[in-house]
Amino acid sequence: YVGDDNTAAFAAVCFERMIQREQEFDDRFCVFYHHYNGAALLYEVQTEIARYAFDLPDSFAPLPRVFLGHFKECTLDRLKASFAACKGQDHDPWFRSLAISASPTLYAFGSEAPPLSCFRRGYGCTDLSFRKLTISVLQEACSISSSRAEGVVRQLSQVAARFGLQTSGYDTVTEKDAPQRLGGQMLQIFISKDIVNQYVYRSKAFGIPIETQLDLWLEK
Repeated sequence: YVGDDNTAAFAAVCFERMIQREQEFDDRFCVFYHHYNGAALLYEVQTEIARYAFDLPDSFAPLPRVFLGHFKECTLDRLKASFAACKGQDHDPWFRSLAISASPTLYAFGSEAPPLSCFRRGYGCTDLSFRKLTISVLQEACSISSSRAEGVVRQLSQVAARFGLQTSGYDTVTEKDAPQRLGGQMLQIFISKDIVNQYVYRSKAFGIPIETQLDLWLEK
């Protein structure tokens, strides 16, 4: 249930456009929905870095991951094979640096985080420090000191709070005076059917792999 207020009306417009895109690209792509909240500022920082590095347009979608080096010599088979050794399953820092969770349809009511249910507030965890992750990203991408990166994150948190983004995982900035806006974020991700089996796997909650040929499962 999304609701019957202005947010629900906005959701209806978004869902309509998403379904239209699904129908437009259905013959060549598989679609996935990644929803989040606390990670929003981190994603925006990574995307701004990519915009600067690759001259991307301002309308370019947020990037959940930005450093290619983290994926060096890693394949989907290796990720799944290493899963048993991951402490905290898909909460493991190494696993998180490589993978994101997503639903294969807007109507995935049986998933851990159904898109329609998570649209308002998003979906996320509080067992990690987005502040530390963002500081690390800034240090690696911009070659700045830890203290300089900490100051930048503090300033970014203040800006994010003014625009209604969640900032509790970044700084001591209070969100109580922030505008009450839509707290959830959602990405619609298209992956070519030719390569989807190389980059996506079906799972139970917490990322536990289910051995399935993904493209055939999605067609069903």
